[in-house]
Amino acid sequence: MRESKNSFSSFFLFASLEIMKRIITALGGIALAAGAGAADPDKACNPDLEIIPAVAGAANVTTVLGLFEAAGLLGVLESPGPLVVIAPTDQAVEALLVETGGSVEELELEPEFAKRILKLHLLIDNAPCTGGLEGRHHTALTDEYLTFETGTITDENGRVANVVGTAPAGNGWVYVVDRVLLPNADEK
Repeated sequence: MRESKNSFSSFFLFASLEIMKRIITALGGIALAAGAGAADPDKACNPDLEIIPAVAGAANVTTVLGLFEAAGLLGVLESPGPLVVIAPTDQAVEALLVETGGSVEELELEPEFAKRILKLHLLIDNAPCTGGLEGRHHTALTDEYLTFETGTITDENGRVANVVGTAPAGNGWVYVVDRVLLPNADEK
């Protein structure tokens, strides 16, 4: 990543990458193929529909879908569910890149770092098929919590994303947000 005006952001980017590498190594290189680590298939909302078309159909989220693909996480999105995908808009991804001094190409070249961010945007445990999440929810893939309040989602760092749209899918629910949420900089 090129030099950032904000040294904390640069440190966070590199620290998060290293943390993610250690987590993946410790977990034996988690295989996130369809069904691996996903919710119980008997609890799927509708096994004939998938969340990928719902995310792809949402306006202005093509960048994040490309990052899910580059990070090798499309298999999670294809799982039976139910799951919740928090999809930052293209403008939200661009704003994060400006904030950190990076580029989409650099994120695609650093799939482990992208995975760490993207995993925070997935709820696979106890995700409802109805949307309307409220309260604090565990993100099993990152072992962190997100707080859902009417119209907002807040990460453990206090970053708040406004929900600008929602979409139901056969295996879950999509929340389109105006800000990228970030994993906690502290190693868990």
